[in-house]
Amino acid sequence: MTTGQRVERLEREVRWMRRMGALAVAVAAAVFLVGQGKDKELPDLEVRSLKVVDKEGRRRASLITVDDHGAPVLSFRDRHGRTRVMLALMPDGSPDLSFQDRHGKRRAALSTTPDGSPELSFRDKDGKQRAALTTFREGSSRLTFFDGAEKPRAELVALSSQGPSSLTLYDPKGDVIWKAPED
Repeated sequence: MTTGQRVERLEREVRWMRRMGALAVAVAAAVFLVGQGKDKELPDLEVRSLKVVDKEGRRRASLITVDDHGAPVLSFRDRHGRTRVMLALMPDGSPDLSFQDRHGKRRAALSTTPDGSPELSFRDKDGKQRAALTTFREGSSRLTFFDGAEKPRAELVALSSQGPSSLTLYDPKGDVIWKAPED
């Protein structure tokens, strides 16, 4: 990449950041004005979606959309229109923040399970889950590694205060081949 191309790319990114900043200021001003109008009845703004486009008209961010299940979604797209970052509220009410690669495959996600336990997961280039870190409500944590068929192959469990941690290794069938400490 030449210096001129780098400068041009940097200028595009700065313009995009300025637009995002202006949008953030507009949203903050709207929130402020709504707060100031408590004595007055202000009309609601109802839209099905709110999208930000670049100067070529390509969608760069979907600030508010509703998916097929009625869940709100915030997404950011690259210059080719592919979603790269998405924040969604799942149908069960749990939040999900995901990161997609340039091919649109979900590669990493930070979410909560329906019971509120946080989970960080990683996927391979085919979208298959390969690792997950979960912290449960009672305080224990589990780190699991999966094979290409998404079967657990190794699991490290750290208990909060009730006993020792454990490490378990599984064969491709899911049978335990080694565990420490042994039960």
